[in-house]
Amino acid sequence: MQNQRRSADAMLPTLGRLYREVRTMSRRVHRQSILRTRDGVGGYAGNVSSVINDILDQGDAHERVVCFASAAEFGIPMHHQSERCRLAAIHTGSSAMRVLYWTAVRRMRSNWPALDEEADRHVRTRTSHVTEASSPAMKRPETVLCRQCEALRSDARTSHGHDALHPISGMYFRLVASGELTEASEHKCRICSTRWTQHRSAASLFVSWSISRQAAGS
Repeated sequence: MQNQRRSADAMLPTLGRLYREVRTMSRRVHRQSILRTRDGVGGYAGNVSSVINDILDQGDAHERVVCFASAAEFGIPMHHQSERCRLAAIHTGSSAMRVLYWTAVRRMRSNWPALDEEADRHVRTRTSHVTEASSPAMKRPETVLCRQCEALRSDARTSHGHDALHPISGMYFRLVASGELTEASEHKCRICSTRWTQHRSAASLFVSWSISRQAAGS
């Protein structure tokens, strides 16, 4: 266990760089999807999926894995690309790239057919020491959430939260329970007035959300 922890700690700087690459990739996908939508080529969501598939078809092994992780940030299930990207992660020869791949798989798998036992076991053992310890703990809601907030509470690692959230603060820094310094910003739901905190950390591969406060009587 201590050896696993030391290995994960040594990997964090590389994972931090990969995380920044994922964010850059997500911005690239967003820009290209907006341009396609403005040109009348389908809707935004469909264009995001098309752009990601194009990059996966044309990129090298490193870019494929980063793009696969970006798809997880957008909440797009890429089951049809999973084996191809798994082989790409192996081809890079980088343990950090394999962790990035399996973390994306774990992020996506709620929308996939069930993983086989060996893959599921690999997801847990390869990523638990890197992602779970540094993720902000979710507070248990005290009142009923709207449907969109309930969905976000169940799957709190999506980059955009949901459509009814709007920002009510700028970006600031805060310490989470693990002692990790994260970038944070506050958002409020227009439907049920629940307040959420968006967290970004170099030690975590994806954006996460936690409930910061709920409106009385909501």
